[in-house]
Amino acid sequence: MKNGKSDNRIPKAAKRASFDVGAFFKKAYRGFKNSAQSFAGFFSKLPSRIGRFIKELPSASVNFVKTLPQRLKNLWKRTVEEYKYWLYHGERRNKRTPRHPKRAGAIAVALLLCAFALYYIGVYDIAFIERPESWKQNADTLFAIWNRGGTENEKDNSDTADTAQETEKVRDTVQSIDLSSTLERVEKEQKITRETVFKTSDELEAEGYYLTDGVYDEDYCEVGLMTFDFELPEKFTYRNMLKRDWVITEYEEGEPSTVEDTEVEAERPAVYLYMGYIIYDDCGRNLYLLDSGGNVLMEYDENYIPAFARDKTGEPLFYSTYGYYADAPVSVEENEAGEEVVSQTKGVYLTGKKYFSLSYNGNYFVASDYVEERDGRGLNFDFTSDYGITDSRLKRVGILSPKIATFLDGKSALVNFMNWNYFANNDPETPNLEEIIAKQSAFNALPIEEKLRLIEEGSTPADEYNIEEKLLYTYAYNYRENYATVVTDDPEITGEDPKYNTSELRVINTYGEVMFNSGKEVYSTELKDYCSERYLLPLSKGEDSIGHLYFDHGLMRLRKVSYDQFQLEEYKDYRVNSDKDVLVYPNGREFPIPEGYTLKGYSDGILLLEKDGLYGYMNSMGKWIVDPEYTYAGAFHSGVGVIKSSSGVYAAVNTNGDFVLPFNYDYISNRSDGLIAAYSQDKGWSVYGIFTK
Repeated sequence: MKNGKSDNRIPKAAKRASFDVGAFFKKAYRGFKNSAQSFAGFFSKLPSRIGRFIKELPSASVNFVKTLPQRLKNLWKRTVEEYKYWLYHGERRNKRTPRHPKRAGAIAVALLLCAFALYYIGVYDIAFIERPESWKQNADTLFAIWNRGGTENEKDNSDTADTAQETEKVRDTVQSIDLSSTLERVEKEQKITRETVFKTSDELEAEGYYLTDGVYDEDYCEVGLMTFDFELPEKFTYRNMLKRDWVITEYEEGEPSTVEDTEVEAERPAVYLYMGYIIYDDCGRNLYLLDSGGNVLMEYDENYIPAFARDKTGEPLFYSTYGYYADAPVSVEENEAGEEVVSQTKGVYLTGKKYFSLSYNGNYFVASDYVEERDGRGLNFDFTSDYGITDSRLKRVGILSPKIATFLDGKSALVNFMNWNYFANNDPETPNLEEIIAKQSAFNALPIEEKLRLIEEGSTPADEYNIEEKLLYTYAYNYRENYATVVTDDPEITGEDPKYNTSELRVINTYGEVMFNSGKEVYSTELKDYCSERYLLPLSKGEDSIGHLYFDHGLMRLRKVSYDQFQLEEYKDYRVNSDKDVLVYPNGREFPIPEGYTLKGYSDGILLLEKDGLYGYMNSMGKWIVDPEYTYAGAFHSGVGVIKSSSGVYAAVNTNGDFVLPFNYDYISNRSDGLIAAYSQDKGWSVYGIFTK
């Protein structure tokens, strides 16, 4: 009793002590009976299930092996993306819910079933259990089915081996070139019509696809129409923009020259793609910077110009320009003590660039420590984050070192030169970069007179660390496919007479050995005279030079300049006979480009060729994939190339020559990471994404 009322509450211990034993055993019996019936049903169906599994095993194995490379590639891609996100954001991007603890029991049951299945088909025996007579032929049946399925597989393997032998024959050179069309253009155009309907990005994502910047492969990739929360513009352009470009000038006294980093004015597409970002023009009112999913990051300031470059972490860069006046030495004379001193200076207007990347949340620009000479990939265009990244154990090391440069006209100036070399991990010869850079920064802060004095005395950080001895090259680019391109003007390396030595390009292997000589003396049947041929850096650093500096599918584009040998030796006069681009193998042998065609680009193993104003694509085996009959074609970007027909409409094709987008547009952009922007006067703008699983 409590407060005059009876207490009906029963202590927990009493409840536990008073449970119904009979009811418990009845429930346990029913559970055991149901389990026994379930197991009986399972084992009665097991032979037919195993038989079906055995029949399907060969084809399933073949399909698994075929799809394994792409599965591993996709897994690696997702792993790299997750790692980069974690590295820069400190957290996982795709957080998943914890696995249910009951899954462990399900996994254990699955393992037991697999063990039983292997025992059933005769893979192993258990010593204390006698195998039933009806089961003893299971292993023979399995191997018979496997052998029947393997007959065709062996034939396929034989064909593959023959193909591999044929491929090996042409690995170093193309034996012949097939100039015939692989498929009639009309038939190709009929493959994809103007009424082609693409799945939306939402539909593809629901099927497990995700946006990718990897090379387009029609077997594993899907093209999807991007869906945004806003309407895309109807007009192609509403305003102009400044765009980074390289304007090549004419030859001056036989020597070619180029104006680098020039801003040219061009129409701004209302939907402008840049390295995965979208610069969206709101019908001429405002500009907005969007991510690849169409999410607004910020209002875009046109003073930040796309640099067509990425920093060390792969982030796209923008730049703004600045300028100032300064006194620069223009001539140097010897004093009475025999020392060289600056005798004349001149006020010059110097310009430069300040580089910026987007902040963590993409809402504003932050200053970057990017230095073009040190961190650049060599060319500037809309490339993916892995372009120009080394695939070798060797790392590239570069140091800026100040020197007084004397030019051909006798004038001198203080110039920063880059010196480069390659070092393996833990190589004791690797310079102490942090220490050198710290001293270099202190040197840069000195007055110009003090800098000149230290240079004359040989007391700069570069002199202290013997930079020129450890870093041999004036330019160097990362290793790709086990080869790297370097530029040097050191006569001890080039082996040339210093009187007509030039900065020439070399190809080296991972041991630092030069693969072939740049300077060659050849007899020109056209000129009926001897010429000196040299491989030089491309004049332009823009997209028109795509294919230079790095090997791609075993080939690299090179600029080959031919000089008049007599004028060069006798008068050091670089009189140019010809200046053209060629394609070479690592051993220096040239790819046989069809006569009369000009190489306009090379990427993804595809040559962009032009003749008489018509363009086409040829693969690295010398076979036309798109006939040279189009008024425009652009270099491939991640497996997608853009072409323009004589009627003025655009389409996009893959590296097999098949259509990615039909002839249905008045403009198609290059692929920018995973996106492609297209415009037609009838439908306005559309943005497509390349998706994969």
